[in-house]
Amino acid sequence: MDVIYLNGPSSAGKTSLARALQSLLPGYYLHIGIDMLIEMMP
Repeated sequence: MDVIYLNGPSSAGKTSLARALQSLLPGYYLHIGIDMLIEMMP
């Protein structure tokens, strides 16, 4: 499993970069916010 973590201030382009990576990289990637990630952890 690969994890790509994007961090930065508001309006830095994290979502745009995540969407661009999803369209360019092979395979499937899940784009979730940090709040959702923390909720998913055991």
